[in-house]
Amino acid sequence: MTDYRVVVRHVGYWRGTVHKWSTVYPLTGALSSGDYGTVLDAYHDLDDGVCYPDPSGNNGGVWEVALYDQATGGVPIAVQTYFDPDTPGSWVKYSGAGWSSTTVANEKVAEVSLQVEWPAGLGRTGKPVLFRKWYHAVKISVAAEGGSDIAAADVTALGTFIHAQTAIAAGLGVPMGNSSRLAATTPVVLTHYGAHQMPRGRRKRVAALTQAQGQTILNILENQAYGQAK
Repeated sequence: MTDYRVVVRHVGYWRGTVHKWSTVYPLTGALSSGDYGTVLDAYHDLDDGVCYPDPSGNNGGVWEVALYDQATGGVPIAVQTYFDPDTPGSWVKYSGAGWSSTTVANEKVAEVSLQVEWPAGLGRTGKPVLFRKWYHAVKISVAAEGGSDIAAADVTALGTFIHAQTAIAAGLGVPMGNSSRLAATTPVVLTHYGAHQMPRGRRKRVAALTQAQGQTILNILENQAYGQAK
């Protein structure tokens, strides 16, 4: 049995700039290399369908999906790229295929997110264990005070859609889960949106300075120090 990770990479506008983030799914089992592409496409379609599109424009989409072998680490064992994330004109916006309709406006605040849970039994203390995912592209809520953000028709449609996509990978020998526990095959779509912070991505490592760059910085610091001493 092997533990895998499927990383679904998104791009969109967040706070006025192009931003990238990911959804990560743990899978476990035995997967043939000939089935890598099918699994990647299934999880592309999952996020592409669960994320709600902007009816009046393009709020981003899934640009790449990668499959990793947790035991070996390193580079992915398979990658599917769907468009160039750094060229907004090439973006293929979300289909929203999991929603009952896609004519209502989308939510502009990316932290407002759809939460989906997969029960995974009980932990050592007897508390329920869940696999959770947040999707940062949703239909705007028109719920009355105290009402559900997501209509019953959408809850049903999304649950059925998600189940169908994860079942593709499970049918190939890699259900959602890890070597410790498996996720339930039926997802639970929460009826109220959550406020889930958008991932900020990794900080860029500072590159080594050339000797000339180092000398320039040193000169600037020396000049500042000289000016303060005067």
